[in-house]
Amino acid sequence: MKKIELSGIIEFVKASWKWEKIKLTQPDGYKIDLVSRFAEAVDNYPGVKVQVNYWISDKPCTKSEMTEGVLRKLVGAIESEYTSYDFQYSSWTSDTAYETGLTVGGHDLFTELKQSDGKYLIIELNFSE
Repeated sequence: MKKIELSGIIEFVKASWKWEKIKLTQPDGYKIDLVSRFAEAVDNYPGVKVQVNYWISDKPCTKSEMTEGVLRKLVGAIESEYTSYDFQYSSWTSDTAYETGLTVGGHDLFTELKQSDGKYLIIELNFSE
C-alpha cells in the first residue's frame, strides 16, 4: 500500500475570477494546493482503491494528539479537478465560469475544508490494489 500524507494550516483562497482553492500552509510559508495534489495522486495511481483519513484541529499538533479528539474516516473514489466552461448571456457578452471540485466517495470534502479555514489539517491518502 502506498501512503501520501499532507499537513498544514488550511487556507481557503476565494476565487477572484478563476477557481477557488484550498491550500495547506507549511511552517516555512510554502503552500500546497490540495486539489492539485489529489489530482496528481489519482493520475499516478489510476484505478486503484483509495482510503482517505483526515484530522482537523484548532492548532498544529501530532496525529496521535488529534486521534484523542475527532477522527473521521472516508472511503471511496476521489474526484479532484478544476473545470471551466464558456457561456454567453447575450449576443454581445460571453464569459468563462470556473469551478473547483474535491469529492471522496461522494462526500464534498472541498466544502467541508472550506469551512475549516485557518485550522490545522493532517490528511492521508492510502492507495491499495
